[in-house]
Amino acid sequence: MIVNDVLKGALRKLGALPSGADIPASEGEDALAVLRQMYLEMVGSGMFGRQCEITVPSGTPDFVAPEGARMVTDNLAAINITLPITVQDTWWRYDYGARWLPPAIVTAPTWNNQRPPRDGAVVTAADLARDYNTRTYVYDAALARWTDLAAMDVGDQAPLSTRYGEGIMCELAIRLAPEYGQEPSASIVRGAAQGRSAMVCRWDGPERTVRGNFF
Repeated sequence: MIVNDVLKGALRKLGALPSGADIPASEGEDALAVLRQMYLEMVGSGMFGRQCEITVPSGTPDFVAPEGARMVTDNLAAINITLPITVQDTWWRYDYGARWLPPAIVTAPTWNNQRPPRDGAVVTAADLARDYNTRTYVYDAALARWTDLAAMDVGDQAPLSTRYGEGIMCELAIRLAPEYGQEPSASIVRGAAQGRSAMVCRWDGPERTVRGNFF
């Protein structure tokens, strides 16, 4: 679902846009800004998982960001960030004979698995020297692509909207309602809550197979 369709869907739910009509340019820009901020708040609230902070030293020309990374640097413009296309999962085998072995003793992985980034994975890049100017990227597994939220435009695909479009439109409608003097209906509020729950749990995603040791 492209961003423009998400914006129109949210306004139609509020009764602020007739069916088949286009959004006036100025209103569209305002609604797009609200949508971008909505995604950023979803990331900040932990809906897409907790992030791990990684400090990238000055002078690092290239950085391959793992999923879930929040990279911090003092010159973001000088770093070429590569977003992951595949992620390597590693499982470790322990000897459970007479005693438990501490992790430090195990020195080599016993099995590796290459997979795409998980649906809704996030990578954030923060620039300390520029008042924490940040870039946030969200991965959509259905489209197999990362979206830069700051650069997201009306013709782009809205992240995760292929599966959770209804919930995203309802959530956006709630945020736009005060600007249009509207009160969100019970169905809009319910749809937003169901959408948030679905995006957090992601029951439609595949289960991850984990290799176990039996003794």
